[in-house]
Amino acid sequence: QKQRSQAAAYPLYVQDEQVGVVEIAYLGQQGLWSAEAILFRRMVLISAVITGLLAILAAAYLGSKLARRLTGRLAVLAAAAEKWGRGHFTSRVCVSGDDELAVLGETMNRMASRLEAQSDLRKKLTSDISHELRTPLSTIQSYLEAFRDGVLPPDEKHLSAVLEESIRLGSLITDLQRLAEAEYSRKAAQFEQLSLNAFLAAEADRYRPFMQQKEINLVLELPDGEVTVQADRGLLNQVLANLLMNAAKYTPAGGQVRLSLTAADGEAVIAVADTGSGIAAEHLPHIFERFYRVDPSRTRATGGSGIGLAIVRELTEAMHGRVTVESTPGKGSCFRLYLPLATDNAKGTFYGNNN
Repeated sequence: QKQRSQAAAYPLYVQDEQVGVVEIAYLGQQGLWSAEAILFRRMVLISAVITGLLAILAAAYLGSKLARRLTGRLAVLAAAAEKWGRGHFTSRVCVSGDDELAVLGETMNRMASRLEAQSDLRKKLTSDISHELRTPLSTIQSYLEAFRDGVLPPDEKHLSAVLEESIRLGSLITDLQRLAEAEYSRKAAQFEQLSLNAFLAAEADRYRPFMQQKEINLVLELPDGEVTVQADRGLLNQVLANLLMNAAKYTPAGGQVRLSLTAADGEAVIAVADTGSGIAAEHLPHIFERFYRVDPSRTRATGGSGIGLAIVRELTEAMHGRVTVESTPGKGSCFRLYLPLATDNAKGTFYGNNN
């Protein structure tokens, strides 16, 4: 069936002068199958297919490039993690950029640094323990071999020397156990509001007879106002015991140990000062390290293992506090313990330190 054609013509003007005519015509169904229409549809289809193929190829190329870059960076992280798993903590991750993978790489590097520090500390601790145990064991072994071979008689003098070394060995093992307990206490500290005025007064009364036996004057200085802290009573007791015994150990007869309490800037400050021999400046940065001795021969003679002050630091940090030391050779030392002052709603609350 033949359909009627419809057409419209519109003249084109430029500056009031006709330059052409636009004709729009509807040719009906026969127009859709004209040569011009078929060619037009074919060109559009070809263009769409080519454009789609180019888009797919471009997406595949970019995706492949991005995937290679991503998998390459992940491979770097995986390789570093594998090295750390084998104990090679000196290796570091090098991931450029500022995206999530770069942030992950920086975090892994910080973790590796902490692992390296812990590994070095473990190796040093193992070496120190081996050295400390070897000395009394070697002495005991030498005496026993001498007794067996008849080189030395097993008289009271020589047996006393063996007994002294065995006591020293037992003391070292006890100190190591205390250090392990101190590290555990960092995660198991039980906090309460504690009045330091009454606590320090009781501690001074407990240690005063011991100080008097050594002819040392123990002086207690307390403020007029009440000072209350958030602390673990048992841990604080151990800290003060170590500090007071350490002060008594190095203070000569006729000297003085001063136990004082102040409060400032939201912290309570407990000071233990003595008039002992003091500590040289080069030793102060290491004084709280495990097995560190200012004078190894003198410390060994007094029975010290070099662990006491390390325990002080561990327990103080478990109570969210800090400990410092000042010393002048020939005049004495002063250890200061800083603890957070208590708040009204802190009583009966338990805190944990997960570090």
